[in-house]
Amino acid sequence: MTARATSPSTLTAERLAYLGLLLSLALGRLAAGLLSVLAPLLRRPADRDLAIFPNAPVGSYGYDVRFGLFLPLLDKEGLRFDVFPTFSDDEVHDAFVGPRYRQYALHSRVFWKRLGQVLRARRHRAVFVQRNLFPFYPDKRTPTLERLLRRLSRNITLDFWDPVHLWQPEVTYASFACADKLCVDNPLLRECYASRHPRLELWPIVIDVSRYRAKPDYALNRPARLLYTGAPANVRAHLEPLLGVLEALSCDFDLELVVIGRYAPRSETVRIRHLAWEESTYYEALASSDLALFPFLGERDVNRLRVAGKTLDYLAAGLPIVGVTEGLAVGVVPGEHMIPVNDTADWPAQLRLALQDGALRERVGRAGRAFMEQHYSVEKSFAEFKRIVFSEPQPGESGKRG
Repeated sequence: MTARATSPSTLTAERLAYLGLLLSLALGRLAAGLLSVLAPLLRRPADRDLAIFPNAPVGSYGYDVRFGLFLPLLDKEGLRFDVFPTFSDDEVHDAFVGPRYRQYALHSRVFWKRLGQVLRARRHRAVFVQRNLFPFYPDKRTPTLERLLRRLSRNITLDFWDPVHLWQPEVTYASFACADKLCVDNPLLRECYASRHPRLELWPIVIDVSRYRAKPDYALNRPARLLYTGAPANVRAHLEPLLGVLEALSCDFDLELVVIGRYAPRSETVRIRHLAWEESTYYEALASSDLALFPFLGERDVNRLRVAGKTLDYLAAGLPIVGVTEGLAVGVVPGEHMIPVNDTADWPAQLRLALQDGALRERVGRAGRAFMEQHYSVEKSFAEFKRIVFSEPQPGESGKRG
């Protein structure tokens, strides 16, 4: 396929938009620096309990499982909180699939919106920040907004559930000095940060198991339904390379690949059903599928430092997983809670085994559901969340505000 030519007028618009972005960010950083100097005059006695800064867009999976499930519980306890989002998942997606000037406009809007939100956070006795305060922008070098927040707030928790230090080390490590506590969702990531901050908390992703309808039985559908859910980039990087294996298996098994997300591949051999992610149908799709695919190709050391949230969905639904062993949550045991693929060459044999052995599918499916019910309750995670964010900073735990 030949690349589509970009017209001169479009190139000019993109260059002007990029110049506008650079000017906007320069003014924004100047404003943030001035506000940092004026911080002693801007501080206010706290009259709110908690400020939450999501990194994930409103309506996205990361928004929901990291803290969204807690919002009704915070309300129920009478805690006064504010969530300071950027933009919705659809708005972010539309900006990144269109002309580049839309991305530039989004970056500028995010920075200025967040600048105003940081000022509002000075009213809160605790602040919870997901990853960083300037999401979506790829060229961050200094934590400008985090430093302003540090000057205005005295109890800041910075949360990570991906190894962002691998692709943005400079700004990530610099932001540690702006937080009193760091949260991570797996022990290996905690080891990476242990020497860089005195207060690290291990806090797994939360899952509301009651939302998931357990599989009624483990007899194969006709056709057998193999499910994958993920962002377009992950579909292309991890699922598409597996199509050859599925096409070969389709000679012996009647297969249907169900792909949930914004993008699905095509195949001349395997039937592929593409579904948009909708909460009303997602849980039904999990319960009605036979196997969940969890391929992660390459970068195994990187994948070990993260937890793939989709695996928690599969486990909570009792859906047997066939996949790699990197990216699993704490406590998930390969062979007991899922069917492991230890090498790329193992995929054909492990998928064939899973399709042929109904007792194996039922054993790992039920064990995965039981594991989630025991270890991933919303109430338990909410108690940990409150303990972490509201605990008072101790001397020497972070750089204090000036």
